[in-house]
Order: sequence, then structure tokens, then C-alpha cells
Amino acid sequence: MLLDDLNRQILTMLQDDPSITNKDLSERIGASEVTIAARIRGMEEANILRVMMQRDFRSLGYNLSAIIDINVEGRHPDAIGHEIARIESCTSVSLALGSPDIVAHLLARDTVHLQRIVDNELSTIEGIASYEINVSLDIVRWDQGYGGLDAQ
Repeated sequence: MLLDDLNRQILTMLQDDPSITNKDLSERIGASEVTIAARIRGMEEANILRVMMQRDFRSLGYNLSAIIDINVEGRHPDAIGHEIARIESCTSVSLALGSPDIVAHLLARDTVHLQRIVDNELSTIEGIASYEINVSLDIVRWDQGYGGLDAQ
């Protein structure tokens, strides 16, 4: 499926306002609701668009965000990354080219909770040679989008 101008308009408007209705999209773009619904369904089936829910982690009691740079030894980073991903408060794990080998993002209720996660879960994973924890003081922007769709 190609991303033509209509699909790009739909995606851009959904990125700006994920709760926008097909009716509102139809009125703003000038296409029928049936066309809008068919285009959205087609983009979902082609894995171009995925409708998903994003939780507000602060409202769930997670007041601390930490990025952990992890260096591995004796095991493949992919295997270690999959183990880290099973930690409940882990929101992402990325295998990196260079140093560190792995970058993980964890959420915690507070510093005591983070320390418990590190001591009882992270540090027990075989093959982690070292890690450095970077705690966020504040999150200025949290964007799960993939950038502007107008750039080619």
C-alpha cells in the first residue's frame, strides 16, 4: 500500500489528535467517512498504522524515569535484552551499536523502588558486566510518534 496524499493527511491528523473521529477527519479532509474508515483499515492491515493506547505513567504512580546503559560480557546482548524486557517496569530495551551494548528505560515509583528493581531483577541477569543509571529530573517531551510525515 502506498502512502498517497490522502493517507498522509489521515496519518498526520491522527498524530496531532489520536481521538479525532472519522466524521471529523472526513469533514476536514473532504472525503467520505466510508473512505476514511477504509483507508484507516487498509493502513492497519498493511502495518502502516497501529492504533494503541498510551498510559499516563505518573497517574499510575511511576514518578521516576531512568535510562540504564548496560554493558554485557559472556552472553549475546539479544538474550540479555530479552531478559531485561521481562522486568515489569521496563518500557523499552534497545540493542545498541557500540557502547553501551543495551539501553533500557525503566519506570519506578521512587528511588527506593528503583533500587529494588536494580538489586532484585537487573543485577541478577547473567552476563551484565556493568551498568550506569541515568535518572530523569523531568520529562520535557514524551513523543511516541515517528516524526513528521511530510518529509520525504
